[in-house]
Amino acid sequence: MYLVDKIKKITSKKVLTLFSVVIICFGMIGGCGTNEADPDRSDPDTIVNNFLISILENGVFANACNIGDIQIDSEALPPNTFIDIDFVPGFNSVGACILDSSVVLDSDGRAFLDFIADYIVGVGSTGSFRILLSATTPDGQIISQFADIVLSGIGIVPPTSGEGDSTFTLDITVDEMGVAEELPFQPLQFTTVGIKPGTEVDFTLSNPPLGDVDVNPAIVSGNVNSGAFTTTYFPNAFAGTQLLTATITLNTPQEILDECDAVSSSVQISVIVTFIQSVTVMGGGDDGMDGM
Repeated sequence: MYLVDKIKKITSKKVLTLFSVVIICFGMIGGCGTNEADPDRSDPDTIVNNFLISILENGVFANACNIGDIQIDSEALPPNTFIDIDFVPGFNSVGACILDSSVVLDSDGRAFLDFIADYIVGVGSTGSFRILLSATTPDGQIISQFADIVLSGIGIVPPTSGEGDSTFTLDITVDEMGVAEELPFQPLQFTTVGIKPGTEVDFTLSNPPLGDVDVNPAIVSGNVNSGAFTTTYFPNAFAGTQLLTATITLNTPQEILDECDAVSSSVQISVIVTFIQSVTVMGGGDDGMDGM
């Protein structure tokens, strides 16, 4: 397996858990640009500029289930430049492990560094860890630069009603015998951020007699950056309040836990959707039933 092969190549493992304060150039997908014209990287006398750091698509999220990729770009450093990587203590807000202690720039001035970061839960949340890049060019120049790798949180965004929140009101009409000719239903689409397609989502109900969903568990579709899962809520002819909880449980692979003690063994991500149901008797008023 790729994961096992990468972990076997670990030459240095260092763990960090403190807070980050400085952010150097980074991108969520792709690389940062430069304000200078591209220098001739084949010229050994070219002045060495700063590294440019970017994070590839699969590495932008702090998710211990995955290995992330840090892309190191330089428009000045020549190919075959060796870059040593080390953690900088005291500037980190998420636990992480680097899976390589050094990389080499290719002919495009790029190198890739694998890492594992602990979970950050919450859409819009961020965490970071600081690294020191020490480069040695083929002609013996030595350059160092700090960089903060900024990671985004993972999570679920619940559906919203016309009121802009996740509370839905369902009005049910029944005859004098308490039978509804037609029950309303509510399609629900949740979106995900930083969650792999194919991940299962479990639904639980606070007051099952009030209603149920037609799909349980649901499966995340789409892509890691923007996924989705759906279900439909069908009420019964009762009045009351129903809480529907959608939960994703992520378990860290054992091979990662064996090599990186900065990550949690598992994490749960949950959101709640509320249904407020009222029952009206046809030809009369509200039956006064306020839940089970």
